[in-house]
Amino acid sequence: MKRCWQAISYKLQAIVHTFQVAAFFTLLLILTGSSFASGISIEGILKDYITTNYPWAEVDISDVQMNAAMPGGRPERILLERGLPGKTVFIMEFKNDRRYTVSANVKAFDRVVMSRRAFKKGSFLQKDDLYVTLMDVTRLPKNAVSNPEMVMGRPLSRSIVANMPFVSDMLSDTAQMRKGQRVALVFEAKGMSITALGELKENAAVGTYAKAINLSSKKIVAGILTDENTIRVEF
Repeated sequence: MKRCWQAISYKLQAIVHTFQVAAFFTLLLILTGSSFASGISIEGILKDYITTNYPWAEVDISDVQMNAAMPGGRPERILLERGLPGKTVFIMEFKNDRRYTVSANVKAFDRVVMSRRAFKKGSFLQKDDLYVTLMDVTRLPKNAVSNPEMVMGRPLSRSIVANMPFVSDMLSDTAQMRKGQRVALVFEAKGMSITALGELKENAAVGTYAKAINLSSKKIVAGILTDENTIRVEF
């Protein structure tokens, strides 16, 4: 009889232990946002959803919380209830009309073109004057420029400081010069400056590289079209 009660006691302990383990993993699912059955993290699912539906370059997701342990696999649909970026609430819909609420803290980052140093109004900026970095979208100025080519060769409409994000209204339209127009070719080296008359070999915008023919030597030269009348020749 004693052995029988011992056997029953062992079985009860085993059952309690099983329930404790199940409860532990259920709690772990809720706290971590992971789906052990499928090996797919909730963070990964949310990140895929955001990067697919929003134009941001980078997304960081943290502090994921759910109202219940979710089934394995991916949801059939994700709905945005509120937020994004910041404290965001999602609704995940699975088969058989199962719906789960997920909240997370979402940070989004996008690319922006920045100035390497201070520049005066009217300056024409080139590639080495710029750099691209990621910035939290909540701090991005309105009409921020993300493509360096939109800045290169365009004059500034106002003076700027170093490490400043570019916005579209900082830039003026560039003057377009046509092939065949006469320009001054300026050669500068070691404190010397020589000027010759040239003619553009191609259409070009002020602030960009352009080719011209030296009308004296008949040689083709290239340099930056610094204004409507001058090419600073590189050699």
